Amino acid sequence: QGHERDKNHIKKELGDCLWMIAEACDALDISMTEVAIMNIIKLKTRFPEGFSKERSLNRDKDDI
Repeated sequence: QGHERDKNHIKKELGDCLWMIAEACDALDISMTEVAIMNIIKLKTRFPEGFSKERSLNRDKDDI
């Protein structure tokens, strides 16, 4: 928000996010690979021709 992007800082923050996701998966006995595959399938279904702002804004109410 008006500041230059600091890639090293962003990498550290993304690492924190990744750590928390790994911890959540471990606590719930869910594979991170399974989560990633499910997300890819969801996005390919939602955006079959690639990302579209229009399709993003006008999704079905049950599309999470």
